[in-house]
Amino acid sequence: MARTDLLTNLIKAGSEKNFDLFVEIAQSIIKEEEFKQHHTLAERLKKALNVTETKKFEFLENQTGVNSDFFTVIKPEIELGELILSNINLQIVSDFLEEYSMKDYLRSNGINPRNKILLVGKPGNGKTSLAEAMAYELAVPLYHVNYEVLINSLLGESLSRIKKLFSSIYNSNCVLFFDEFDTVSKSRGDKNEVGEVKRIVNLLLTNIDKLSSNTILIAATNHPEALDHAMTRRFQITLELDAPSELEIIKYLESYSKRFDIDFLYQFSYLSRMLNNFSFSDLKEFCDSVRRSYFIKLNKNQSLSKKDIKAFIDIIKQSKNFVKAKF
Repeated sequence: MARTDLLTNLIKAGSEKNFDLFVEIAQSIIKEEEFKQHHTLAERLKKALNVTETKKFEFLENQTGVNSDFFTVIKPEIELGELILSNINLQIVSDFLEEYSMKDYLRSNGINPRNKILLVGKPGNGKTSLAEAMAYELAVPLYHVNYEVLINSLLGESLSRIKKLFSSIYNSNCVLFFDEFDTVSKSRGDKNEVGEVKRIVNLLLTNIDKLSSNTILIAATNHPEALDHAMTRRFQITLELDAPSELEIIKYLESYSKRFDIDFLYQFSYLSRMLNNFSFSDLKEFCDSVRRSYFIKLNKNQSLSKKDIKAFIDIIKQSKNFVKAKF
């Protein structure tokens, strides 16, 4: 598209408050400037675009007509760059974000963007954080489904609430997040499950099929084997989030240390071996403990010691062993 057309359409999209189209055109202009080696201008445009996407979130957040009885509305604050993902998962997520940002363009060419993602992995390895980060990067709100309100002891009431949930967010630009998805989407072939569960799964399938491609559905589960096979097939993307490798632990520690200016006293390679088998949530708890202790000791004119660092590791390991033995 010629530069004059780009600028004309950019102003038109802004005046009509078509934020998706506005961002898409702005990104095209940024890519053009990068191609011309105008890197300073490209960076200034990127910063300006980030402000625009924040405005977009504020605009969406203030929309009326969204019934939040069945979910918690979360303003996302985690950036994708804060997460440590495998190279393949990062590539898949980046491709998806680019695809979704161009959803209007794709639809104009008869192609619906993908909008259903299944996150699989053991607790503590970033499923919820990734859902929030994706909402942040797209500048849309995150709607975290509340099962305690959604699922009632009376089947008819549960079915009614599921219908209301999907009708309330119909065509909304948002991330609809189902954590522990196996809670409501168990296999209909399981002989131990009653007919009520099957009716709930059938209703979920129907509503997911009707979901607008403006709405991103992200479901997370620790037990993918328990999901109904028909439900699993609804998701165009499945990401497996594993416990961090030794290299990923090093990256996490380096990132945390740089972000908060914290000295962990040990070489990261050595520390990563001591933190073997930690989940990402365990790593965060460890790093936060070190950071808290740093400021407490600073207030007392004291310094962190290697003994303190090891103590924090032992405390988390002891907690992990207790949970494992107890449950």
